[in-house]
Amino acid sequence: LRGALGGQVTLHTLASAVISGVLEQVGAGFVVVEAARAQWVVPTARLAGVRMDSRAREGSGVLARLGVGHALREIARDGQPVRVAVVGSDVSVGHLVRVGKDHVDLAAPGGVWTIPWGAIDYVATT
Repeated sequence: LRGALGGQVTLHTLASAVISGVLEQVGAGFVVVEAARAQWVVPTARLAGVRMDSRAREGSGVLARLGVGHALREIARDGQPVRVAVVGSDVSVGHLVRVGKDHVDLAAPGGVWTIPWGAIDYVATT
């Protein structure tokens, strides 16, 4: 999410809240969005997804071990379309454009979704 700092985002929480505004801060376990003259502090564990106007810049990081990320990177490399079921949200269809250490970026109609691992119910190729 750090790559989206200062940009417009729409947060979707597990409780179905929708918050649109400017991403002001990304901290350890939370984000702050400026929206409607208010600051919204949202724990990242409660995010079902984040929609950005454009793809976030790649952050730095080293893959510590193989796991679900390895499998999703293979799907992304192959360019296969996928369905991603997000807890507390609908199933989204698109392409994985980035697989981070704790999230995936899904290019779908309407923008790029950043989906944290904890919010993913499943990813299926179509």
